[in-house]
Amino acid sequence: MEVRDLRVDLGGRTVLHDVDLTVSGGEVVYLLGRNGAGKSTLLRSICGMVTPRSGSVFIGGTPVRSLGSPARRLGMHLGIETVHPGHTARRHLRWVAAAAGLPRSRVDDVLDITGVAAYGDRRIGGYSLGMRQRLGIATALLPDAHALVFDEPLNGLDVEGIVWFRSLLTELASRGRGVVVATHLLAEVQRSAGDSASPERPVARVVLVDRGTTSPAVGVSGFVGEHADLEAAYLAALGPAETGALA
Repeated sequence: MEVRDLRVDLGGRTVLHDVDLTVSGGEVVYLLGRNGAGKSTLLRSICGMVTPRSGSVFIGGTPVRSLGSPARRLGMHLGIETVHPGHTARRHLRWVAAAAGLPRSRVDDVLDITGVAAYGDRRIGGYSLGMRQRLGIATALLPDAHALVFDEPLNGLDVEGIVWFRSLLTELASRGRGVVVATHLLAEVQRSAGDSASPERPVARVVLVDRGTTSPAVGVSGFVGEHADLEAAYLAALGPAETGALA
Protein backbone atom coordinates (compact mmCIF):
# COMPACT_ATOMS: atom_id res chain seq x y z
CA MET A 1 0.00 0.00 0.00
CA GLU A 2 1.16 3.53 -0.68
CA VAL A 3 0.19 7.03 0.47
CA ARG A 4 1.41 9.99 -1.58
CA ASP A 5 1.41 13.63 -0.45
CA LEU A 6 -1.84 13.20 1.48
CA ARG A 7 -3.75 16.13 2.96
CA VAL A 8 -6.97 15.72 4.93
CA ASP A 9 -9.16 18.55 6.23
CA LEU A 10 -11.89 17.83 8.76
CA GLY A 11 -14.19 20.41 10.29
CA GLY A 12 -12.28 23.27 8.73
CA ARG A 13 -9.00 22.07 10.23
CA THR A 14 -6.07 20.41 8.49
CA VAL A 15 -5.67 17.06 10.23
CA LEU A 16 -3.04 15.53 7.93
CA HIS A 17 -0.62 17.15 5.51
CA ASP A 18 2.43 16.12 3.48
CA VAL A 19 1.93 12.47 4.41
CA ASP A 20 3.90 9.85 2.52
CA LEU A 21 3.95 6.18 3.43
CA THR A 22 4.91 3.00 1.59
CA VAL A 23 4.34 -0.47 3.02
CA SER A 24 5.84 -3.38 1.12
CA GLY A 25 4.73 -6.98 1.24
CA GLY A 26 6.41 -8.90 4.03
CA GLU A 27 6.85 -6.00 6.45
CA VAL A 28 5.07 -4.43 9.39
CA VAL A 29 5.00 -0.64 9.80
CA TYR A 30 4.14 0.72 13.24
CA LEU A 31 2.55 4.17 13.49
CA LEU A 32 3.61 5.89 16.71
CA GLY A 33 2.37 9.21 18.02
CA ARG A 34 0.36 11.06 20.61
CA ASN A 35 -3.41 10.99 20.82
CA GLY A 36 -4.74 13.39 18.22
CA ALA A 37 -1.62 13.25 16.06
CA GLY A 38 -3.56 11.84 13.09
CA LYS A 39 -2.84 8.09 13.22
CA SER A 40 -6.48 6.98 13.11
CA THR A 41 -7.35 9.50 10.41
CA LEU A 42 -4.45 8.19 8.34
CA LEU A 43 -5.68 4.61 8.70
CA ARG A 44 -9.23 5.62 7.79
CA SER A 45 -7.86 7.45 4.75
CA ILE A 46 -5.97 4.33 3.68
CA CYS A 47 -9.25 2.40 3.94
CA GLY A 48 -11.09 4.90 1.76
CA MET A 49 -13.33 6.04 4.64
CA VAL A 50 -12.06 9.64 4.59
CA THR A 51 -11.90 11.74 1.43
CA PRO A 52 -8.61 13.66 1.27
CA ARG A 53 -8.38 17.23 0.08
CA SER A 54 -5.35 16.23 -2.00
CA GLY A 55 -2.96 13.35 -2.46
CA SER A 56 -3.55 9.68 -3.22
CA VAL A 57 -3.80 6.27 -1.57
CA PHE A 58 -3.02 3.09 -3.53
CA ILE A 59 -3.76 -0.51 -2.60
CA GLY A 60 -1.90 -2.98 -4.78
CA GLY A 61 -1.22 -0.17 -7.25
CA THR A 62 -4.90 0.77 -7.57
CA PRO A 63 -6.28 4.05 -6.16
CA VAL A 64 -8.37 3.17 -3.12
CA ARG A 65 -11.16 5.45 -4.33
CA SER A 66 -11.39 3.31 -7.50
CA LEU A 67 -11.92 0.08 -5.61
CA GLY A 68 -15.55 -0.95 -5.70
CA SER A 69 -15.26 -2.50 -2.27
CA PRO A 70 -11.99 -1.74 -0.42
CA ALA A 71 -12.94 -4.37 2.16
CA ARG A 72 -12.27 -7.08 -0.45
CA ARG A 73 -8.67 -5.90 -1.02
CA LEU A 74 -7.75 -4.58 2.41
CA GLY A 75 -8.01 -6.08 5.89
CA MET A 76 -9.36 -3.45 8.31
CA HIS A 77 -9.52 -3.28 12.08
CA LEU A 78 -10.39 0.32 12.96
CA GLY A 79 -12.06 -0.22 16.32
CA ILE A 80 -14.75 -2.26 17.98
CA GLU A 81 -17.21 0.42 19.03
CA THR A 82 -19.66 -0.10 16.14
CA VAL A 83 -20.19 -3.84 16.64
CA HIS A 84 -23.82 -4.58 17.56
CA PRO A 85 -23.84 -6.04 21.11
CA GLY A 86 -26.92 -8.14 20.39
CA HIS A 87 -25.31 -10.01 17.51
CA THR A 88 -23.16 -13.09 17.82
CA ALA A 89 -19.63 -13.06 16.46
CA ARG A 90 -20.63 -15.50 13.73
CA ARG A 91 -23.58 -13.38 12.66
CA HIS A 92 -21.44 -10.22 12.66
CA LEU A 93 -18.72 -11.80 10.54
CA ARG A 94 -21.24 -13.29 8.11
CA TRP A 95 -22.77 -9.83 7.67
CA VAL A 96 -19.36 -8.25 7.03
CA ALA A 97 -18.45 -11.01 4.57
CA ALA A 98 -21.74 -10.65 2.68
CA ALA A 99 -21.44 -6.86 2.51
CA ALA A 100 -17.93 -7.13 1.08
CA GLY A 101 -18.73 -9.99 -1.29
CA LEU A 102 -16.41 -12.40 0.52
CA PRO A 103 -16.94 -16.17 0.73
CA ARG A 104 -18.94 -17.24 3.77
CA SER A 105 -16.46 -20.05 4.39
CA ARG A 106 -13.92 -17.45 5.60
CA VAL A 107 -16.04 -16.86 8.72
CA ASP A 108 -15.22 -20.21 10.31
CA ASP A 109 -11.59 -19.86 9.25
CA VAL A 110 -11.05 -16.54 11.02
CA LEU A 111 -13.02 -17.62 14.09
CA ASP A 112 -10.55 -20.48 14.44
CA ILE A 113 -7.47 -18.35 13.75
CA THR A 114 -8.37 -15.77 16.37
CA GLY A 115 -9.58 -18.17 19.07
CA VAL A 116 -13.14 -16.85 18.96
CA ALA A 117 -14.71 -20.06 17.60
CA ALA A 118 -15.71 -21.36 21.05
CA TYR A 119 -17.63 -18.13 21.65
CA GLY A 120 -18.85 -17.59 18.09
CA ASP A 121 -22.52 -18.14 18.91
CA ARG A 122 -22.58 -15.97 22.03
CA ARG A 123 -23.77 -12.38 21.95
CA ILE A 124 -20.97 -9.87 21.59
CA GLY A 125 -22.39 -7.75 24.40
CA GLY A 126 -21.19 -10.41 26.84
CA TYR A 127 -17.61 -10.42 25.51
CA SER A 128 -14.65 -9.07 27.42
CA LEU A 129 -12.67 -6.22 25.85
CA GLY A 130 -9.99 -8.71 24.82
CA MET A 131 -12.50 -10.96 23.08
CA ARG A 132 -13.99 -8.00 21.23
CA GLN A 133 -10.49 -7.09 20.08
CA ARG A 134 -9.99 -10.62 18.78
CA LEU A 135 -13.28 -10.28 16.92
CA GLY A 136 -12.05 -7.03 15.36
CA ILE A 137 -8.86 -8.76 14.29
CA ALA A 138 -10.95 -11.60 12.84
CA THR A 139 -12.84 -9.03 10.77
CA ALA A 140 -9.55 -7.74 9.34
CA LEU A 141 -8.53 -11.28 8.40
CA LEU A 142 -11.77 -12.07 6.52
CA PRO A 143 -10.59 -11.03 3.02
CA ASP A 144 -7.19 -12.76 3.36
CA ALA A 145 -5.86 -9.53 1.88
CA HIS A 146 -2.29 -8.65 0.95
CA ALA A 147 -2.56 -5.37 2.88
CA LEU A 148 -3.94 -4.95 6.40
CA VAL A 149 -4.37 -2.08 8.88
CA PHE A 150 -4.90 -2.35 12.63
CA ASP A 151 -5.77 0.56 14.93
CA GLU A 152 -4.76 -0.14 18.54
CA PRO A 153 -5.33 -3.91 18.25
CA LEU A 154 -3.53 -4.68 21.52
CA ASN A 155 -5.83 -2.68 23.80
CA GLY A 156 -7.56 -5.07 26.16
CA LEU A 157 -5.59 -8.16 25.15
CA ASP A 158 -4.11 -10.19 27.99
CA VAL A 159 -0.53 -11.46 27.92
CA GLU A 160 -1.47 -14.56 25.96
CA GLY A 161 -3.38 -12.42 23.50
CA ILE A 162 -0.43 -10.08 22.97
CA VAL A 163 1.89 -13.03 22.37
CA TRP A 164 -0.64 -14.50 19.95
CA PHE A 165 -0.95 -11.22 18.01
CA ARG A 166 2.84 -10.99 17.81
CA SER A 167 2.95 -14.43 16.21
CA LEU A 168 0.10 -13.46 13.88
CA LEU A 169 2.08 -10.46 12.59
CA THR A 170 5.09 -12.69 11.99
CA GLU A 171 2.94 -15.18 10.06
CA LEU A 172 1.29 -12.47 7.97
CA ALA A 173 4.66 -10.97 7.06
CA SER A 174 6.08 -14.41 6.21
CA ARG A 175 3.20 -14.81 3.73
CA GLY A 176 4.10 -11.56 2.00
CA ARG A 177 1.42 -9.39 3.59
CA GLY A 178 2.04 -5.69 4.24
CA VAL A 179 0.72 -4.56 7.63
CA VAL A 180 0.24 -1.19 9.34
CA VAL A 181 -0.31 -1.11 13.12
CA ALA A 182 -1.06 2.01 15.16
CA THR A 183 -0.17 1.51 18.81
CA HIS A 184 1.02 3.22 21.98
CA LEU A 185 2.65 0.06 23.39
CA LEU A 186 6.26 0.91 22.59
CA ALA A 187 7.79 -1.91 24.61
CA GLU A 188 5.81 -4.43 22.57
CA VAL A 189 6.90 -2.77 19.33
CA GLN A 190 10.55 -3.03 20.36
CA ARG A 191 10.10 -6.62 21.49
CA SER A 192 8.26 -7.84 18.40
CA ALA A 193 9.96 -5.85 15.63
CA GLY A 194 13.14 -6.77 13.80
CA ASP A 195 15.33 -4.99 11.26
CA SER A 196 15.59 -8.28 9.38
CA ALA A 197 13.21 -11.22 9.10
CA SER A 198 13.43 -14.19 11.47
CA PRO A 199 11.08 -17.04 12.47
CA GLU A 200 10.19 -15.06 15.61
CA ARG A 201 9.96 -11.50 14.29
CA PRO A 202 8.95 -9.85 11.02
CA VAL A 203 10.81 -7.08 9.25
CA ALA A 204 9.43 -3.91 10.81
CA ARG A 205 9.78 -0.16 10.55
CA VAL A 206 8.42 2.68 12.63
CA VAL A 207 6.84 5.93 11.48
CA LEU A 208 6.31 8.86 13.83
CA VAL A 209 3.04 10.73 13.31
CA ASP A 210 3.29 14.20 14.82
CA ARG A 211 1.22 17.35 14.26
CA GLY A 212 -0.52 15.79 11.27
CA THR A 213 2.48 14.64 9.27
CA THR A 214 4.78 11.62 9.14
CA SER A 215 8.47 10.99 9.54
CA PRO A 216 10.34 8.71 7.11
CA ALA A 217 9.96 5.03 7.98
CA VAL A 218 13.05 3.56 9.63
CA GLY A 219 14.02 0.33 11.35
CA VAL A 220 13.51 0.14 15.10
CA SER A 221 17.22 0.07 15.87
CA GLY A 222 17.78 3.05 13.58
CA PHE A 223 15.03 4.99 15.33
CA VAL A 224 16.38 4.13 18.78
CA GLY A 225 19.92 5.10 17.83
CA GLU A 226 21.94 6.00 20.93
CA HIS A 227 18.90 6.19 23.21
CA ALA A 228 18.30 3.61 25.92
CA ASP A 229 15.20 2.18 24.25
CA LEU A 230 12.32 2.97 21.90
CA GLU A 231 10.42 4.88 24.58
CA ALA A 232 13.33 7.23 25.23
CA ALA A 233 13.86 7.79 21.50
CA TYR A 234 10.15 8.43 20.98
CA LEU A 235 9.95 11.02 23.76
CA ALA A 236 13.08 12.76 22.51
CA ALA A 237 11.74 12.90 18.96
CA LEU A 238 8.38 14.36 19.98
CA GLY A 239 9.59 16.96 22.44
CA PRO A 240 7.20 18.72 24.88
CA ALA A 241 3.51 18.11 24.35
CA GLU A 242 1.30 20.91 23.12
CA THR A 243 -1.77 21.74 25.17
CA GLY A 244 -5.22 21.45 23.67
CA ALA A 245 -4.48 18.52 21.35
CA LEU A 246 -7.60 16.95 19.86
CA ALA A 247 -8.19 13.20 19.90
